[in-house]
Amino acid sequence: MTVAWNEDGTLLSGGGPQPPGANGPSAPSLRPRDVADLAEIVANAAATGQPLRIAGAATWLDAGCIVAPRASVLDLSALSGIVEYVPGDLTLTALAGTPLSVIVEATAANGQWLSLDPFGALTARVDYDSWQTAAAAARVYNTTGSYTPGSVRKATLALTVTPGSITVTSSSISYVTYVSNTDAGTGYGTVLTNTLPVGITVNVAATNAANPGYTVATSAGPGGRQTLTWALNNLASGATVPITLIANVGIIPGCAITIVPAIDLITATWGCDSTIYTTVTRVSPTYNFPAGKMQVVHDSTQTVARLCDLGKIVVIVKNTGPTNIQGVIVSDVVPPSAGLSISGTVQYRLNGGALQNALSPPTGNGSSGNPYVWTSAQIPALAELVPVGVSGTNQVNIEFGLAATETLAGQNPVLSASATATISCGNAVTSPAQPFTIPVERPDITVVKTGRNITANGAAPFTTTVYGGLSDVVEWRIVITNNGTATAQNLRLSDVLSGSGGTAVINGPGLGVNTPFAAAQVISLPNLNASAAVTYTITETLGNNCLTSSRLADVTWGCTNNGATVRSNVVTPGTPTSAATIVMLPVIISGTELTQAITSLPGGRAQVTVTFSNSGGTAYNPVITATIPAGSTLDTTGPVTRGGTAVDITTVTRTGTVTSPIFTFTGASSPHMVRFGETVTVSYYVRPTVFDTQNATSFTAASGSNLVSAETTLDPTVPATANITAQLNYTTSCGVANSTTDNVSYNPLTPDLDVTSTTPTNALITNTTAANYDFVITNNGEGGSLASHITIDFPGLGSSWTVTSVTVNAATAGTGGTLATVGATATQVVGVWTLSPAQLGTLGATGTITVRARLAYSNTPGPLALRLRVRGDSRSQDGTTSNGDYSLDQRGQRIVGVVLAKTLQATSEPLTTTTNVNVGEDVTYRVRTDFFGVEDDLTTVVLNDTPADSNTSAHTGLAYVSHSFTSNN
Repeated sequence: MTVAWNEDGTLLSGGGPQPPGANGPSAPSLRPRDVADLAEIVANAAATGQPLRIAGAATWLDAGCIVAPRASVLDLSALSGIVEYVPGDLTLTALAGTPLSVIVEATAANGQWLSLDPFGALTARVDYDSWQTAAAAARVYNTTGSYTPGSVRKATLALTVTPGSITVTSSSISYVTYVSNTDAGTGYGTVLTNTLPVGITVNVAATNAANPGYTVATSAGPGGRQTLTWALNNLASGATVPITLIANVGIIPGCAITIVPAIDLITATWGCDSTIYTTVTRVSPTYNFPAGKMQVVHDSTQTVARLCDLGKIVVIVKNTGPTNIQGVIVSDVVPPSAGLSISGTVQYRLNGGALQNALSPPTGNGSSGNPYVWTSAQIPALAELVPVGVSGTNQVNIEFGLAATETLAGQNPVLSASATATISCGNAVTSPAQPFTIPVERPDITVVKTGRNITANGAAPFTTTVYGGLSDVVEWRIVITNNGTATAQNLRLSDVLSGSGGTAVINGPGLGVNTPFAAAQVISLPNLNASAAVTYTITETLGNNCLTSSRLADVTWGCTNNGATVRSNVVTPGTPTSAATIVMLPVIISGTELTQAITSLPGGRAQVTVTFSNSGGTAYNPVITATIPAGSTLDTTGPVTRGGTAVDITTVTRTGTVTSPIFTFTGASSPHMVRFGETVTVSYYVRPTVFDTQNATSFTAASGSNLVSAETTLDPTVPATANITAQLNYTTSCGVANSTTDNVSYNPLTPDLDVTSTTPTNALITNTTAANYDFVITNNGEGGSLASHITIDFPGLGSSWTVTSVTVNAATAGTGGTLATVGATATQVVGVWTLSPAQLGTLGATGTITVRARLAYSNTPGPLALRLRVRGDSRSQDGTTSNGDYSLDQRGQRIVGVVLAKTLQATSEPLTTTTNVNVGEDVTYRVRTDFFGVEDDLTTVVLNDTPADSNTSAHTGLAYVSHSFTSNN
């Protein structure tokens, strides 16, 4: 607290403790003993203009600096003591020099205390006698002056740093330090200092601009640091001064700043002159360096290569992280080996803005070992890219035209963009290589070649194989389709045609009507747009060089015009070639195109059908020569029939011999032709020439087996392994003779009619009673054979027989046969009992006919021959011509007629005249046996005679006398 007077007599207040020497030579110290002394001192000071500086008991520090120089110290320590203290009224009056400790002690005894800040109002009253100099009995205080000074308080500083943690996202950082006076006193001579961490340096200009009125002073700090100082002057109570620091971030190894609390400090002080009364410190903010990120990719919506046209590449370079990236270096592999290169000036856009020209071309040639490279030297914005949402350049689009040579046609180039950069503290940021298969706009040509023979069929569909012959007109259709995404330029077409040596014309877009076209000629066609197709038709008349060959058409295109009759350079991608096959040579192969089918017919006959088809070019003048094996012959009574689908074959004529017939095919045109896919058939008939001529004609003395047992071999014997051959002779349309031969095994299904007799097989006829004689006729031929035109008769029937009936007693048809008429009765044909073919039907294999002859002895001795004969007549196809018996057989029954006679030859009793004899009588009988109808010698003849009487043998004296034999053979 300070009280002083100005020289003009007014009271001056303010200030604080005066440092020694502040007012020059030391001013006198005044110590009044009482109030009167004090009044006098004050009056004198006021009169002389001497400032006074009040000093109490020195128990409370002054809160301000002196405001007048050379002030005298007014020591009030002698004016001490409590004048009045009324605790109940909370009033206390004390002399000005009373120590606060005395007051505190007094109030504490009553449970009270002082409000020391502020202490309250301090009033100094001075009474003086303006006439003091006059003689007077006593002093008269007729004037009173008083002044109540304000409280002088101390300053308290506070520091606030925001933010307390700094995320470094660029090469510049900024934070604010707030210096506040939170106390009642003024912060005199307030100073702010900041020692920056290593790697951080102030941007003086930017910092001064951010803090008008406060200029930063820099000095070298400890350990290579930088110390900053701001003079904030007097900081009033409650005042706050914000100081914004803008600093640069340098290269920091590892991007890690370690704050040293004892060094990296922010400090605020205040004090008078060189004395600092208060110091406040804060540790420097921490620094965080987020990792940088960036992305370098090709813009897939704009990047494209174009064959024969200018393409484009757009490389997007983007900061995708939270911090600035600096010194961006962009690389792009654009392989020159694929025919790619930069065309024109490289341009760029900043944040999608307008295009700007790069300052210079990139370095490198685009290869993987030497890619195109851009830096801030070509594109200044690459010096620094900011995060999204931050003012500045976040994205750079690098754009340039892309030239392509014809090399591009067959390739799918892969681009590869990458980049490197750093963040503010020096750490690296990379965007790894991003392979990108660049879309290529180019033609993609497909050629489809088909053809048809319009001479053979003008409405035929187009196919990849054409069949024909000399002078046929063939249309080749060539469809060219551009399946690509770009126009095919300098389009050229070539076709080798059929190779037959004919002539051709071509029609289609861009060509004149019936433009002559030669084999392998190259012609120029109009450009073909993407997704378009065009059709060309080559009409060729086939020449006389017959061949079978795959014939190619090809299309080329490209960027370079090599001439209207020269192929272009590009043949890929796509399928720009297509082949169609011309077939002028006939294809007739034995077993597939040339075949024979044999159909067995009754009686060992067969129908032969020869079929040939043409699987190739046109065949002219076909002729078939057949070879029939021994044992068979051509059945000339049967028709020769033609069939098939050959349009030009309408008739067939047979010539040649019966064993080697020739079938010649003709038609309306000449030469007579069989085209591809057509067939021709010819059918003719074959009959056997081997007949059965052998019959069993006599009995065998021992057993007679020839007449009573079945045959064991087939009737007749025809070669079973012989071949029927068909040889087809023809010529190509070019006159070259060809032939094909087919052999097929000929084994006619031959029937075999065999006869067996069943009952009685051996018989003695002794009376005229009729008896049944059965015969069975069986087809013992090959499976599937059929016996037809069967005749059964009884030739040479003995004259001693009386025929009661000859009938079909039973029958089975066999496989494929027709049943004989059971009950059918034989009739005499020229004196021979005969069953006709109409009665007997046909016999399939294993079929049987049972014939029963009911005969009786006529009682007239004579022949008793009984033989059944069966004949299978080998008829021709006409059904009437008889050629012989395909099977012949006969069987007989052994029949013997016997006549017995017994007569009395002699007797011992002349009176005996009958066959009966008496007991004791000697009798001689003559027994006579006559045999007739015998067809073979009889042997071992036994004659039995057994005399008997009353059923008892009479044998006494029975003896053989003699015999005799008379033969009538």
